[in-house]
Amino acid sequence: MALLFWCAGAFTAQRAQDTLHSVAARWAAGGVSPAQLEARLDIFREDRMQSIPGLTLWAQHAAQALTDGDAKSVRAPVLELYGSVDDLRADTYLSGSAPAKGSAKTCAVSEGMAFALWGGTNALGQSLTWGEQEYAVQGVFRGGDSLAVVQAAPESKTLFPNMRLRFSGGGGRQAAEEFLARTDFGSPQLLNMPLLGWAFDLLAFLPMLLIGLWLLARLVVHGVKLRGQPKKLLYYVPAAIVAAGIDIFLLSRMERVPAALIPSRWSDFDYWSTLASNLADRVKAWLSMPQAGDITALFALIGTAVLVFACLLCLAVLLSRARVRKPLHALLACGGSAVAMFLAAAYYAGRGGLRIGPAMWLMPCLWIAADCALNRWKGGAALEAKPLGTQT
Repeated sequence: MALLFWCAGAFTAQRAQDTLHSVAARWAAGGVSPAQLEARLDIFREDRMQSIPGLTLWAQHAAQALTDGDAKSVRAPVLELYGSVDDLRADTYLSGSAPAKGSAKTCAVSEGMAFALWGGTNALGQSLTWGEQEYAVQGVFRGGDSLAVVQAAPESKTLFPNMRLRFSGGGGRQAAEEFLARTDFGSPQLLNMPLLGWAFDLLAFLPMLLIGLWLLARLVVHGVKLRGQPKKLLYYVPAAIVAAGIDIFLLSRMERVPAALIPSRWSDFDYWSTLASNLADRVKAWLSMPQAGDITALFALIGTAVLVFACLLCLAVLLSRARVRKPLHALLACGGSAVAMFLAAAYYAGRGGLRIGPAMWLMPCLWIAADCALNRWKGGAALEAKPLGTQT
């Protein structure tokens, strides 16, 4: 149960993190049009400006009237953008693909909308009309709720209130502020989405951290108990060092700490409290005028936290009560954990895939093997400590 909850939480975190690799900008009034964006980018290219980020403009339109070629209509939200769909959504496509940047005559629809309009997901090439524009469906993605994704034309003068800035080097809010200072787009509100993505990774990492620290603590405690028995300690220390080294190596596979969390001066002890306060204020201001993507990310964060908490509860019971004493049981438990991971990966394969790293595969097996070895060691020590006549 702990492994299955862990896999579910990791999947939710990974799916959300896939759309949090860019900095989000939002204008309370106005925005930027594709025509303005392209004009500014042309100037930057002529000036040979370095590190131009990938830019995506977007807007969510609620309850829009959409009509197919047979005049059958449905009301559903429309995600209109100019840029990369991957900056906003991490969808699994059942057929076709997302419309490319500037492809103003094609669209993608959810399977819910495809069923509502055409009775199935075989909708490629179908005609869809929104307003005065007609689109050809070039992709159908997984999702029961109706949604259409369309691209704006490069010459469009429609103002988009939202922008995503994706830097090749993984830049955050500071890089976005420096870039936007060179434009005449005004001063939008910024949210460091990569920092939120790191928070998702940290949540998914907590179960492995608990297992790893618990194992290190058990190794140290058992070594301390042997300090009065030099011969046994001599045999124990090399094996404990190997187990602890593997444990620390697996724990080190965590994502690197973002630069935004590292102060420029280590004597600045108020850095993290100020950073947390500023980030909380930005998130509150951001959610004061939420978009559909913000609500999705918020629910993903809550879902990840709930699943990881359920996993931690199972682990707390497991680590405090369960004991593996026989090698056969340890072998079966390691095989069972590997099968559980494999089944979870297979289950989520059709939903975008679950990325299971070596640490997720090996940490449960390491704990099981170490637990079995420590329990057998204690059992052998207890047997030796009994008087000869009481041994059975």
